[in-house]
Amino acid sequence: MQNGVMSGPRPFRDELIDHWATASGLAYRLVLNRDAADDVLQEAACRALRYESRFDERRAFRPWFLAIVRNVARDEARRRKHTCELPELTIDDAGLEGVVARDETASALREVARLRPAHRRALELKCRGLQYREIARELDIPIGTAQTFVHRARLRLRERLPD
Repeated sequence: MQNGVMSGPRPFRDELIDHWATASGLAYRLVLNRDAADDVLQEAACRALRYESRFDERRAFRPWFLAIVRNVARDEARRRKHTCELPELTIDDAGLEGVVARDETASALREVARLRPAHRRALELKCRGLQYREIARELDIPIGTAQTFVHRARLRLRERLPD
């Protein structure tokens, strides 16, 4: 310390604390669930601390830490990937028309489950009757982004589902 000023890089944990709010917002936008975002952030912090010795102090901390958050969120999304399991139906259960209708419903549900989590959540909120302003507030994203997410989800479903 020279003249009351610390020389050298800032302590690693201080950097982590300074960027916690930004990382928390990113984690939530990626997984769209507060509890899952907290888990992602905690795991990202553990990884950052575990690999502290590999951090190049000549580089900015924020992009490095946010990349860890993104990677952990991707891992979490893979783990929590939604799948639809529907009971096997026979023609005796509902007649041929019922089986066809249920098969189409199962197909549609599988396609919805394949949407990106952010797009799926925005579409779900829109289907519940929320306005874009309300969707944006719920997901903590700009209104234009909410509109884009819903639009992309609808396009993807139109491309994949039969008329």
